[in-house]
Amino acid sequence: MKSFQVIRTHLSPYQSQDFSLREQKIVEKYHHIYRKIDQPLERDVILITNTHTKLSTLPKTLIEKTKLIIHPNSGYENFEESKSLVSTIPLVIGHEVRAQGVTEYIMHVLKHAIGQLSFHDSWSPTRVWSRRLISDLRVLILGYGHVGMRLEKILESYGAKVFVFDPYKRKVNEPPFEEIDVLVSTMSSNEANSKFINSDYLQKFRNDLIVINPSRGSVVHESDLKSFMRKNSSARAYLDVFEDEPFSTSDWENYPNIYKTSHIAGVDQFLDQRILHFVDKTLSDFTFLNEQDFLKKYQDELFQNKLYQGRLI
Repeated sequence: MKSFQVIRTHLSPYQSQDFSLREQKIVEKYHHIYRKIDQPLERDVILITNTHTKLSTLPKTLIEKTKLIIHPNSGYENFEESKSLVSTIPLVIGHEVRAQGVTEYIMHVLKHAIGQLSFHDSWSPTRVWSRRLISDLRVLILGYGHVGMRLEKILESYGAKVFVFDPYKRKVNEPPFEEIDVLVSTMSSNEANSKFINSDYLQKFRNDLIVINPSRGSVVHESDLKSFMRKNSSARAYLDVFEDEPFSTSDWENYPNIYKTSHIAGVDQFLDQRILHFVDKTLSDFTFLNEQDFLKKYQDELFQNKLYQGRLI
């Protein structure tokens, strides 16, 4: 059986104090050794990373001994500058961990946008609930990756009319902008979609548009969005990501129709366990499967397959 030195490069602030110990127990279950990044290299390496990991800053000797990179729960744009560096190292992205959380975040804020539930201390004779039904909505999804595909299925199961724009996988050249109720970005960040949601784009939509962005802050031109929201008081925006993080409170004062969360779309009560399960599964497969079978099983999760004509999608 193959045996590796497994190195966790960074932890995220939302992870529990005992997370490293729990992860170590999983690693040692497969007779690998769990080490910190500054400890001597004794075997070939498996790296476990997050968005704080910059591969270009790691020692060259470490990269040369790395046979697998596991990236359990975050975006993967931080690897774009190192794509040539890891061209021969399988880099497995934990889409299954993040996609479910982000999709449910979108559904949470969508329901907030179309009609919050009011509770009554006594019987209300009016029996009025001012809300819209999801089944009546027309939604434009930007991006058709793991989140976009999952979101489309959920919305269509409610009866919503869904349009998708993705220049790489499924392209709608001219959605009926004047009919769209909700605009959701699930796009990753690259040069082509930087500031994609800007004033020119927003002016195509109605003045009561709902904008939801849990994907990447760079997709939205924030000053253009602020201008649109200032001019259209019936519009709403829900932002979980920003051009600069953490966002400055003073930059967003006096925008009552813009709702902000702190990059939590992929976070949930049992996130640590989901991450550990993904690490466990991936380690098991890499340990016991031959290389060809492993790459075939994880072909949809590999960073290398997120590149299209040299661009990260």
